[in-house]
Amino acid sequence: MTFGATSSEIDELRQRQADVLTRDQVQLFFEPQTVRRRVGRLWQSPHRQVVVLHNGPLTQAQRIWVAALAAPFGSALWGSTAAGLDGFRDHVVLPVGSRRLPIPWVQSHWSAQLGPSDVHPLAQPRRTRLPRSLLDLASDARDGRRAAGVLFAGAQQRLLTPDMLEQALDRRGPCRHRALILETIADIEGGIHSVPEHDFDQIVRRRGLPTPTRQVVRRRPNGRYYLDVLWEEFGLAVEIDGSHHRTAAQWDDDLDRTAVVVAGGLRQIRFSSFAVRRRAERVGDLMVLALQSGGWAG
Repeated sequence: MTFGATSSEIDELRQRQADVLTRDQVQLFFEPQTVRRRVGRLWQSPHRQVVVLHNGPLTQAQRIWVAALAAPFGSALWGSTAAGLDGFRDHVVLPVGSRRLPIPWVQSHWSAQLGPSDVHPLAQPRRTRLPRSLLDLASDARDGRRAAGVLFAGAQQRLLTPDMLEQALDRRGPCRHRALILETIADIEGGIHSVPEHDFDQIVRRRGLPTPTRQVVRRRPNGRYYLDVLWEEFGLAVEIDGSHHRTAAQWDDDLDRTAVVVAGGLRQIRFSSFAVRRRAERVGDLMVLALQSGGWAG
């Protein structure tokens, strides 16, 4: 039985918030005796301010909504992509001075920088903007490679720009891995979009190789693609292949791209990310040989 609301209004709210409501919302829609009777039997209350309109296991979306609705005013979801990096674990960033949320699957963080520049004013559940979210994840990473990988992933997917990261970092202030984060932003600005590409760049620098062009756009009948590294003057392109290149579909696509590159007059070398990371001397030797055979006098 509804109380002060139509069934369509309730359905819309339940759908939008994945069946997770605040106590205030529940009391708008249901009579007090109905709420008392159902909580603990048909419904559950994982936090004193929140009610889930079923008593079964919570879905990922429901866990996120519980965290968002239980947090104090001014809070925002933080780094939700961490669920894909470290197994399921949602994060909430809270205004300075707030108490930790007593919800077992929620890790609380605190910040004084939660204004509209860093928190999306319209997105629901309320959450930090992508540049801030990725910077928070990078700062929270257990090591430098993971921190850089988070930022490179955002750039590789064309979700943000170095300027957006720099501005968010200026607002955020001091943080862990800050020097490495600044270095990574500079790498992204120079066209490096992954940790293996960064490792390859270190080989180029150590060997004193010519400076290449990065992320060069090429086109083929079924769309465009990017060359990781290109020395146009010496007719040489290099691709750094991560683990995702091992799938059959990706392997076939890689072969087609290589055929297009070679048919267009370039030579191409492909290195695995493992080789770049663990066999740097061998990769460096091959790069010197390949560039010299293309006319480099170094």
